[in-house]
Amino acid sequence: AHTMAATTAITNTSSGGVVITNTSSGGVVITGALLDGITYSGGSGADSINIGASTNAKTMGAGNDTVTITEALGTGGSVDAGDGTADVLSLTSALAANNSLSANVNFNATISNFEVLSLSDTGSVTMNMTNLDSIGSVNTVTTVSNVFSNAAQNFTIEYLGTSTNTTINVLNAAVAGNVTDVVNIKYNVATDGNSVVQALHTIAAVETININSTTSGTIAAGDINTLTTLTASQLQTLNIVGDTKFVITNAITTATIQTIDGSASTGGITYSAAASTQGVLIKGSATAITGSVQDNDNILTGGAGLDVITGG
Repeated sequence: AHTMAATTAITNTSSGGVVITNTSSGGVVITGALLDGITYSGGSGADSINIGASTNAKTMGAGNDTVTITEALGTGGSVDAGDGTADVLSLTSALAANNSLSANVNFNATISNFEVLSLSDTGSVTMNMTNLDSIGSVNTVTTVSNVFSNAAQNFTIEYLGTSTNTTINVLNAAVAGNVTDVVNIKYNVATDGNSVVQALHTIAAVETININSTTSGTIAAGDINTLTTLTASQLQTLNIVGDTKFVITNAITTATIQTIDGSASTGGITYSAAASTQGVLIKGSATAITGSVQDNDNILTGGAGLDVITGG
């Protein structure tokens, strides 16, 4: 057995019959895949391991750990992420796809207690989130076309790169009487004084969308997160926060929208809700907001910024 009692980075060269135990509050980072037959038991720190077709159990402990899985686990293999609040399961897009690991319940039965799915590469796949530990938060690098089916309630997606087409289908959102469905979107890309464009988000049967527009780098003049088109057929409330300007290029194609709240945004917002067929409550902020709504009984509330809100 190998016992480690401090923050440690090791390179794995063993080929089985080894027990690795982290007894400290420091994180252990193991580079290279833990080969079959190696048992790992994590401590309370943020551990990081890589595994392939493992046939035994890995337990990660109490920290916010990261586990990278490079192929389907073998018979008897399992990973318990432990008691952390932001444990990360890292997969390639191809492995996460519904024709691979998320295809059935078998893989789901081998993983537990993960909170975040990190897609490590550029891809274009459909994922069944129910079979990925029902993880409620995903972060992505540059993507082409991703579909997240059976997404958890209060699902969160964080963009670390651009995307062409994202579809989010929340589990049971379309069931009659389910009227409190929520999706959270965070844009966290290095804008570097430019506009970073996400092309299309399609989010069906969800009533509330929360958007956080920020940048992974230092905020600079000209920083913009741009969403070309938001298609959300049952959207009622759109909340926008963040320190980076957020622009929706095309009019929001939702007749049911009731509230657009940008009061907590410090970066500025541009949008149009001209498809609305009812009165819309619009809230401005301390930073300039440009918005427009249809000719209805709207309530327009500006903030301290130079808001331009056009209503009926």
